[in-house]
Amino acid sequence: MIPTPPVHVWIGGTELTSDHQIMKTPIHERLNAILNDPSASYWLKDSLRSALRRDIVDAANDAEVLAEVLADRCEDLTGEAKRQYNTTMPFGWGSTDL
Repeated sequence: MIPTPPVHVWIGGTELTSDHQIMKTPIHERLNAILNDPSASYWLKDSLRSALRRDIVDAANDAEVLAEVLADRCEDLTGEAKRQYNTTMPFGWGSTDL
């Protein structure tokens, strides 16, 4: 496993890094847990590291837009799959209206 480089964040003139000795607040412990979780995707970890280096308000706003667009895309694709499934099955099969 490749070690994760520490993330440095400045809050109120205090440097916070991703090592366990400095990050002690609940949100920083949560971030640290995600960054050190072997089951968390590389994409999620990279996105968090990138967001921590940005203006926090801009990063949060962009994350909300991204989450909304991805949720809409997921709904669109799963809805399309459901429509295709329902049109290829015999009458009544696969219907959620039963």
